[in-house]
Amino acid sequence: MVRSGTELKLIFFPGAKATVAALVLLETLELVPRAAFTAVLPRMEDIKPIGEIREITVHHTGFPEAWLADDLAATANHLAEIQTLHSDPAGRNWADIGYHYAVDRMGRIWQLRDLRFQGAHVKNHNRQNVGIVVLGNFDIQQPPGAQVTALAALLNFMLTAYDNLKVHTHQQLADGPTSCPGTHLQTWMDMTFGGAARKRFS
Repeated sequence: MVRSGTELKLIFFPGAKATVAALVLLETLELVPRAAFTAVLPRMEDIKPIGEIREITVHHTGFPEAWLADDLAATANHLAEIQTLHSDPAGRNWADIGYHYAVDRMGRIWQLRDLRFQGAHVKNHNRQNVGIVVLGNFDIQQPPGAQVTALAALLNFMLTAYDNLKVHTHQQLADGPTSCPGTHLQTWMDMTFGGAARKRFS
């Protein structure tokens, strides 16, 4: 029998397999619901179903200044600002925030766009593709240990709970060169998940 707290966590991951191995990994994740940073709903007329999940792409926020805030309120405000940037008609005019999950500096996993819906995070490659953004600019800062530990746990859970997933970073999947997810996080991804990804740009 799945414990009630774990059942609530599974709601964050539609279609996930509740195997013993997946549930053990799920227990390690500290999950923050979407309602903790926004009450703004996506524009459903402009959103598409994600389909059967086949890929995960890791990003960084990559703003010019390093992101160093650790507290919940500052992180929530930061994510709300990203949602506005992504969805405002004066910004990118997307249906919602582009990513499905964010990993903050304290290792909390934030639910962003509902996983049932296609994201907006890798141009021409959003179908069946889960977008995970790690908060910070990892060309100019190192991700703290709690952040990469949580990212690894999230990726390992998803690789266990969904079939035949490929893990990429933005620069590995993009149609053109990009530094995302930053030099330091890319190096960590190469060392930790490099065998699961196909690199297309050096």
